[in-house]
Amino acid sequence: MQSNGPDITLDTRAQEYNRQLGDVFDLPGKGRDYLEAHALTDRALVDQYQLGCVRNPLAGDERFRGFLSIPYQTRFGVVAITYRCVIPHDHGTHGGKYGQYSGQTAHLYNPNACFLANSPIGIAEGEVDALVASAAILPTLGISGVSKWSSMSKIWTIILNDFDYVVVFADGDKAGIDSARRIQEDLGRKAVIARCDEGEDVASMVAAGRQDVLRARAGLT
Repeated sequence: MQSNGPDITLDTRAQEYNRQLGDVFDLPGKGRDYLEAHALTDRALVDQYQLGCVRNPLAGDERFRGFLSIPYQTRFGVVAITYRCVIPHDHGTHGGKYGQYSGQTAHLYNPNACFLANSPIGIAEGEVDALVASAAILPTLGISGVSKWSSMSKIWTIILNDFDYVVVFADGDKAGIDSARRIQEDLGRKAVIARCDEGEDVASMVAAGRQDVLRARAGLT
């Protein structure tokens, strides 16, 4: 990680940005709308996963000002942080929707799900979908894009060997279905796809109170 000041640990950054989120989830722009639309209005849930807001950037984080911070927590501490812009604008001309530190390696998001689930376990594309699914449906791992899965699948499929039933959540569009099918192919017959409604993802469906629909599609009812 590149920094312009004293070395600051990832754990310290996660804790500080969680504090900066504030008691009323005061995010820049329409960030509050993003949280509500993605079922992230429960302070206990937000604190559990240490979500935060980069209101006053620590050294080296100036480019993430105003972003939602999403720490990758493990039993040994935070091993990575993804930053997500929640301001509704053309991300293609404003530096992109996501950011991370240079050289940050790929990790499964929410690996603690492996210790909470006997079987089944879920896997979702996107950190927010994974944590919302974990809270509302079943313990769920997250991947930050199918390209990351493709590069790490040999390792991550080994991690899932202990589970005989894996629910692969698919966003409700062609890209989401294609990604879920790729994961399903690598995991084999134990993987079942739970498709979100058209234009929806796990978080938006839970925010709308439709988590039972996903439970049924996952074969959990």
